[in-house]
Amino acid sequence: MSPSLIPDPIDTELSEAVVAYFRLSIRDQRRPDALSPHAVRRSPEALLDEVCTLIGEVMGVPVDGSNMTIGQECQVVHDVMAPRHPELSSQALAALMNYYWRSNR
Repeated sequence: MSPSLIPDPIDTELSEAVVAYFRLSIRDQRRPDALSPHAVRRSPEALLDEVCTLIGEVMGVPVDGSNMTIGQECQVVHDVMAPRHPELSSQALAALMNYYWRSNR
């Protein structure tokens, strides 16, 4: 198999932290220790920083939603984020898209 055809490995630690983050209360989302159960190679603080960076990136994808449904907007954001972050699981991407949807409906 050529190197370009080898799929990128999923970053399970980050993917699980993204999913877990959105299950936390708003108050707990600010607490790095809330992600401690998912912190393996990273500190909880570093993991929280990465999750927040991903959220900022999702919300920063330029979308002209004037002639789109929110579902179409989410698809545009997904189509930008998926190739940009192949390390994220489908569940993590879905959690980020759900956040985008809730924030923009």
